[in-house]
Amino acid sequence: MDLRRVYIGHSNDTDDLDYLAGLARKGCLLGMDHFPGGRAGGLDWEERVEVIRQLVEMGLADKTCLSHDDALSFNGTPEEAAERRAYNPDSISFISRKVLPRLRALGIREEAISTMTVGAPRRYFEAK
Repeated sequence: MDLRRVYIGHSNDTDDLDYLAGLARKGCLLGMDHFPGGRAGGLDWEERVEVIRQLVEMGLADKTCLSHDDALSFNGTPEEAAERRAYNPDSISFISRKVLPRLRALGIREEAISTMTVGAPRRYFEAK
């Protein structure tokens, strides 16, 4: 299988850089799409951003897709919906309001941010 056609979602559920870099170097696109995280003891959003920073510094921005999978609608109970809103009041704006400013504060350049938000996904969907 051509691993350039493989997108691995929720890749930011781990901070195992050897594992992530290995997948990326084999051709997979790492989906950094699980924000804000931190529920049930997992990595919090700042830890997830730190993983992204390290991948960029390893030269893997072009194998990293920064995106969001937050639901615009939710079929749970009103109480569950309120809990989700309370946990992530930014909803689908979380990346633009929290993640991108944090990446910039960590020294990640606009070129790398553009690669992760536009270039890498474009290459993935345009591949034949």
